[in-house]
Amino acid sequence: MSNIDLLKLQSLLDDHRHYLLQGYNVVSNPYLRTEDIQMSNTILDKDKLNEKFPGNSFYNYVSGNETGSISETYAGNTLYEMETSFGTKNTIAYNSVALNASLSADYQTGNSILDNNIFLKQYQAHVLGHIYSKGDVSDLRECLDAHFREDLENMEPRKLFLKYGTHLIRDFSVGGCIMLDMRYHNHMHKTVQQVSADAAAAYSGLSFDSSTSAYKNAVSFYQNVSVRIRSVGGNSFSAFSVSDFNSQSKAWMDSLADKAVPFRINRNGSLPIWELTSNAARAKTLEKEFYLYNIDVLDEVKANIPFITDLRVEIRDKDNIRSVCPENWYVAQMNPGTLSAYDIDLNKGSGGKYIYLLYRFGTNQKDRITDIKILMGRNTKLGGYTRIDADLNTGSGGEYIYLAYKKEDNKEKDGIYGLGTTEQSSFTDNYWRMAKDQNNNLADLNKGAGGLFIYLLTYREKYLDEIEREKRELQALADSLK
Repeated sequence: MSNIDLLKLQSLLDDHRHYLLQGYNVVSNPYLRTEDIQMSNTILDKDKLNEKFPGNSFYNYVSGNETGSISETYAGNTLYEMETSFGTKNTIAYNSVALNASLSADYQTGNSILDNNIFLKQYQAHVLGHIYSKGDVSDLRECLDAHFREDLENMEPRKLFLKYGTHLIRDFSVGGCIMLDMRYHNHMHKTVQQVSADAAAAYSGLSFDSSTSAYKNAVSFYQNVSVRIRSVGGNSFSAFSVSDFNSQSKAWMDSLADKAVPFRINRNGSLPIWELTSNAARAKTLEKEFYLYNIDVLDEVKANIPFITDLRVEIRDKDNIRSVCPENWYVAQMNPGTLSAYDIDLNKGSGGKYIYLLYRFGTNQKDRITDIKILMGRNTKLGGYTRIDADLNTGSGGEYIYLAYKKEDNKEKDGIYGLGTTEQSSFTDNYWRMAKDQNNNLADLNKGAGGLFIYLLTYREKYLDEIEREKRELQALADSLK
């Protein structure tokens, strides 16, 4: 814990009390960042507060033994699960998926959605004190800034949220925090609980001497993790290194004495701005627009999850696809996301050429592939689909088989978020679908060649279901305010 004398701490907390006059937009960023607060657009009038609450009695603060340091680990099979557990305790965001709007890019990179990943967040917070405001809603209404009062009643809701924020800040912590956002490559298929325990032990082990087993176990753990580190308050801390973390963390903690900042709005520490109007109809309009605002953010999140935009078939004389695979392209695998996964030669077991299916990701909606068909027959074509003119049985003597795909710029149509293959003709999974031929029948990609049975799978991102569920709940709340 950063050493700081009581008088200095009280002065530091006093320096930050003006944030109690401000609002914060929990939709655009549920984490409190002072740089996101529109300081020129205050919700409460300082002079009115001083008159209503003489002697700075409008606010109070807690410091010393009632504050301190916490270190917590959050984990989930999906980004949604992890952020839900973290967000419920540490942010003021209304809904958990909107919480991921600014974070999804940290996790959804390339083909990682097909790996057996577990998502983790290590959260270390150092609270020097927290400041909270007094008074009930009727008191606050008497102390509204004149410009805000006018805008509250007349400004278009989205503009109002962007100018002042969606919530008035009422209780916040001062100090700083470190967040390690991690993607654990779960090749050993451990449970979420096991990985969470390993992550907590590894983080603790970083503080041990390098000769200890705890530190060595930490090194081993982080070798299997993709890490992004962020800090709020103190000296900048943006690079993660196992060997330097302990010294960097201590230096960062010591710097909080001079560079502590508001970093977290505490639970129940905010007030929706629509509660500040006494006009019931206007309050209902603003609350409804808040839910619709969240829905729009979720649509942005959905649009930015990478989907497959390009396919190509590589026909090789040698089994060397990894050495010639272009950058940012991926090879379709047999049994994807499992310990037995491997790059699949679509001619496997039948002789002939080595044939691989490659794909790459993008986020341009016009390039989104929404369906893949298997065309049986040398001259077969399908309306609305682009055929890849590469016979998947080249050199093996089997039937002529081609792939064809459809691109649609239609937000109602889901994209494809990964490809794989299976030997099972009765494969069932909630998110993997078996590709069909032009007559909507199952098709073996090795048909007539006598090799391995190979059926093509397309992947539907499970995160989409979580987004759609959140949207339905938000829409129901909005509809209830008609």
